[in-house]
Amino acid sequence: TNMDTVEENWKQFKETIETCIDKHIPKKKIGKYHDVPWMTTDIKRLIRKKQRLYNKSKKSKKPSHKKAFKDMRSLIRNKLHKNYWDYLNNMLDPEKDNNSIQKFWKYIKPTNQDTMGIGTLKNNGVLAETAEQNAEMLNNQFTSVFTIENTTNMPSK
Repeated sequence: TNMDTVEENWKQFKETIETCIDKHIPKKKIGKYHDVPWMTTDIKRLIRKKQRLYNKSKKSKKPSHKKAFKDMRSLIRNKLHKNYWDYLNNMLDPEKDNNSIQKFWKYIKPTNQDTMGIGTLKNNGVLAETAEQNAEMLNNQFTSVFTIENTTNMPSK
């Protein structure tokens, strides 16, 4: 309408665009096996087939379709597991690959990172260097905020 303010028009326009985006633009999650060496094109093809079987079983609700989906899921899980361990077992074989040491460190480096959610803490200008020092600084902080009650003058029941 002509009586709406600029802010109201903008809000209505923005809500319409966001609704259209949510409704019509597809969203895709990237899995954890997106770019790993043991993920082959054969397994990717099977994963797409598994998704089709899943969609079919949800739509038809037939036990035979559900069983086909579960069998495919199991097959993919087994193939991924086998490929993963084959990759790890063949990683340090210099006869097969000259870059085996680089592959080993490329695999090890991401797994060797500290995933703790606590960052470096600082107390009285001193940075904590180890996890134990971090824990000690947190403990000191928490104990400092609690008070010790004086129980000498407590009334009797």
